[in-house]
Amino acid sequence: MIYSKENPVQPTSETEYSLSPAEIDSIVTAVYYRFGYDYREFERQSLSRRLQRFMRIHKLTNAFVMWQRLLHDPEIIASFNAEISVGLTSFYRDPAVWKTLRILLMTMARKQTVLRIWHAGTSTGEEVYSMLLLLQFAHMHHKTFLNATDINFQFVKQAARGFFEANQVGEFRKKMEEAGMPESRLSSNYKIDEQGNVQFDKKLTKNTTFSQENLLNCKAASHAHYDMILCRNVMIYFKQQAKLSVLQFFCDQLRPGGFLVLGLFDSVLPDSLPKGLEIHNLSQRIYRKKQEA
Repeated sequence: MIYSKENPVQPTSETEYSLSPAEIDSIVTAVYYRFGYDYREFERQSLSRRLQRFMRIHKLTNAFVMWQRLLHDPEIIASFNAEISVGLTSFYRDPAVWKTLRILLMTMARKQTVLRIWHAGTSTGEEVYSMLLLLQFAHMHHKTFLNATDINFQFVKQAARGFFEANQVGEFRKKMEEAGMPESRLSSNYKIDEQGNVQFDKKLTKNTTFSQENLLNCKAASHAHYDMILCRNVMIYFKQQAKLSVLQFFCDQLRPGGFLVLGLFDSVLPDSLPKGLEIHNLSQRIYRKKQEA
């Protein structure tokens, strides 16, 4: 499809502008060099769908118009990130996994004076606060340090606030009970206002660091060795080679015996695992770094 600044393609309401692979590459490369956000290794089919949604929202008629808007309108990048980066999360997603994590963490806590956990791709923070409440329940909060990161700075800011709207409260309470943590033991850690919104107590995040970070550009020197890394349903949006690179990076960042927790949709074949990782619980996508690694 050919277009120019003087004669842009105008899609009709019945047809949607289809982005070519070259156009997608051009857009994400421009965003990377202009703003530093790296989506170059995202899986192309998913990326194309998200870019087209972004175009519809902002009434952008083709890739050239989108490219120009991104380069000359700095305020639009927040909207771009909101559409392209992965923002799907919930409190205690997959409760059975959280029951297993509680057992693993309690076992590690008996042997160690300090625990370090990294939430990679934390989104708006529901998973982080799920973990913080679990740590409170298991009396490990005081000895655990959390690192919560996401590529989307707006998500990171929202997560650090610890404020969640009323429409999430019912599911939050239900999933917390399903994960084996009664609300009566944990309700002192948050307040529910008259509108039903939840505000978590700042004491919960005393040992938690929130920061913006791109998994595809992580530098080993900026990380400590972790006892547990959670990166749930993030890598499904990466190209295969990028997935393998991130898996190796996670392996390098774990201490021997530490655990990597992926999402149930993060299908990783055993042959794709780095040599230092072994399967701990395949159905729950939990892997362990070998002691001799």
